[in-house]
Amino acid sequence: MADSLRKLIMGNVKTTLQGITVAGGYNRTFRTVERAKVFPTNPEWDVVCFSSVTESKTQRENLITNVELIIAVGFWLRVDDPALLEETIDDAAYDIEKILLVDRKRGTYAEDTFIAGVRDQQGFEEQSVGGAVVEVHIHYRHMWGDPGQAVGA
Repeated sequence: MADSLRKLIMGNVKTTLQGITVAGGYNRTFRTVERAKVFPTNPEWDVVCFSSVTESKTQRENLITNVELIIAVGFWLRVDDPALLEETIDDAAYDIEKILLVDRKRGTYAEDTFIAGVRDQQGFEEQSVGGAVVEVHIHYRHMWGDPGQAVGA
């Protein structure tokens, strides 16, 4: 049985986010990247959790379904110097945006990927931990009635 494009896209997002490493030229290395709706309970880890927020579909007359998948990519991190927390959160959001836009077509599964923004930035300086959520929109198309068959990606 073939996988849905949504599942393939989410797998591509995970693999892409795992590429955020200092050795790869990014500001930090995230220790954990998970597809999950909640963060792990250990705030000492530099962790990225992502999940789908919503998926909207419209059918066209030619049996093609246009899809907009919205993904929330949240991260939680710890810094050594509390005075650098806000700057470090900004750097991490930048890294996520940068790596997700390297391949806007998510391999061959999507037509486009764009970043809608960073929201809900929060931090607790006295604890040296904080995070934010990057909202990602991914557009793709599949044949009507077959969400595993890409069209024109």
